[in-house]
Amino acid sequence: MESQRLGLANIFSLVSSFSDRSLGRLMVLFSAFLFYFTTVLIRWGGEVTELSTADFTFARFLGGAIVVSPVFLYLRGLQGLKVNKIHFIVGRAIFNLGAVGSLYKCIETRTLAEGNILNLSYCIIVPLISLFIYKVRDFRTMILSAFSFAGIALVVNSAEPGGLFFSGVSTGTLWGCASGVSASLSIFSLKWSRDHNDTLSVLFYMFLIALVISTLVFWQDLVWPDRQAFLYLFFATIAGILGQFALTLGYGYVSAAQGSVLGTTRILIAACLGSFLTNDMALHISGLLGALIVFAVNYLIATGSDPVEEKYGRRTSS
Repeated sequence: MESQRLGLANIFSLVSSFSDRSLGRLMVLFSAFLFYFTTVLIRWGGEVTELSTADFTFARFLGGAIVVSPVFLYLRGLQGLKVNKIHFIVGRAIFNLGAVGSLYKCIETRTLAEGNILNLSYCIIVPLISLFIYKVRDFRTMILSAFSFAGIALVVNSAEPGGLFFSGVSTGTLWGCASGVSASLSIFSLKWSRDHNDTLSVLFYMFLIALVISTLVFWQDLVWPDRQAFLYLFFATIAGILGQFALTLGYGYVSAAQGSVLGTTRILIAACLGSFLTNDMALHISGLLGALIVFAVNYLIATGSDPVEEKYGRRTSS
């Protein structure tokens, strides 16, 4: 009888562990779709209203604070305001604000495919930096990351032939690169924040801190929206908030490297749907090939062993 109980306990433990890992991966994948759809709404809104990057960025964090703050205070009360390692959450807020604002600025002048893919360059940066931070040698990750970068280069070049590699780098492209760098730092801050705090606490402080900073930075550029502009702001904000929640929840169950490469499914979404949902030109064969290369490489990294986890365990930031 006792052995049967132990057997059932082991089975439930295994199922729970599998469910946690699956939930984490599904949440990161879902966030990828939501983040892409957010950029689609921003492109649509920018074409028919006077809304700018400042408006969408400010609305993203204002909406997040409005949604999360009452829930946090209701469930936790004032005693829940205390968090651990607040500097990680501050870093998360600053770098997430930088990544979001830079991405939105990029897609004002560049294609959605290029903007999303440059933003997703963090998926190359994060695994590589992880090797140096945790002093792990893994040539497989380095080689696969090189192939992933080549795939991203093919997609970006195909998104606007002759633009990136043959006539210089545009300002929009530089904004996209800045978004990728900021996002990589934001991912590390998120992982370390989640190692010491729950999802709701991280979201509460992240949205509030980013809202304060965005208000100070953008207040002179904000416009009062009419009904049409408000709808674009509202739905883009909701999609962004849901994506942020899904990403934060997912990173409670996956490593920074695994989460970053799972998020690259947004590359395939951007490559396949960009020309159907917007006026962006369709990718050429080379761009589609690049998207498939990136997807295949990141699938290999995501499903393979994580050298940092093997050395330090799941809580790699400890």
